Amino acid sequence: MNAKRIKKGFTLIELLVVISIIALLISILMPALNKAREQATGSVCLGNQKNLMLAYIMYADENDDRLVGGYVPRSDQTSRLVQHQWVFQPQADDGSPRDFYGGTVPTLQDRINGLKAGKLWKYLKNHEVYNCPGDTRVRKGTRNTAPDKRYFYIYRSYSLPDVLAATNDNQINYAAKPFRKLNQIKNPTSRYSFVEVAFAGSTNLIFNHGGWSFQPWPSGYRDGTWWDPLGYFHNRAASFSFFDGHAEMHNWVHEGTWEFFQNPSSTGLSPNPHIAGNEDIKWLWMNYPEYHQYPY
Repeated sequence: MNAKRIKKGFTLIELLVVISIIALLISILMPALNKAREQATGSVCLGNQKNLMLAYIMYADENDDRLVGGYVPRSDQTSRLVQHQWVFQPQADDGSPRDFYGGTVPTLQDRINGLKAGKLWKYLKNHEVYNCPGDTRVRKGTRNTAPDKRYFYIYRSYSLPDVLAATNDNQINYAAKPFRKLNQIKNPTSRYSFVEVAFAGSTNLIFNHGGWSFQPWPSGYRDGTWWDPLGYFHNRAASFSFFDGHAEMHNWVHEGTWEFFQNPSSTGLSPNPHIAGNEDIKWLWMNYPEYHQYPY
């Protein structure tokens, strides 16, 4: 007579032990996975920066060494000022602007149309170069609190400093003469051009217009002003491209910098209380295209 075969399953305690082990493994692996993802998006972002800088130089080579305009226009500017910009505002297929809150919500294609209309498109022909894969604004919107977040699905991740952006002296926020030609840039290995930005928009501005404003020196437009936040898409780092063609990540080390980039309204604009002794501002200052002696 065959003995009955007894089927044995997991006890509750055994299941709890297995679940605990799985949870422990996940907690150990997640930081490594996040780090690997950061490295992957960072590598693509640096590649984007290098391609943008290459296109920037190629434009100058074909235009008597003149720099492409970097002051991204709004639809209320005259055509004389916007003929040679590197990108344009979101626009429909017929070129009509879609750049103000309360109008037609710009689609991703509208934003891409603005990139295609710019003077650097002929050298790139790929809209993904203008977007960092770590920049989630195009999917989640920005930290702007306007009711309809769809207006703030911002796609472009990069901008140019004001001093490189202006097409005339009145388009920058401080009394400095903007650069006109590539050969005016001194020490190209240590002077950055394209910067990674974190523009959140406002109830009017639903795209990153103008250039990147950075005026911390006492003679600036506002004394001690941080002004425009830079990127925070790579943990505590952002990408920069330089005039010799290389690109690099800069790690933010000051807590005030990190606070401002994530929530600009928390520190105020004028003056920023975290300027003195801020190593991030010192680095941005010392590598700014228009060099100023660091006073702090």
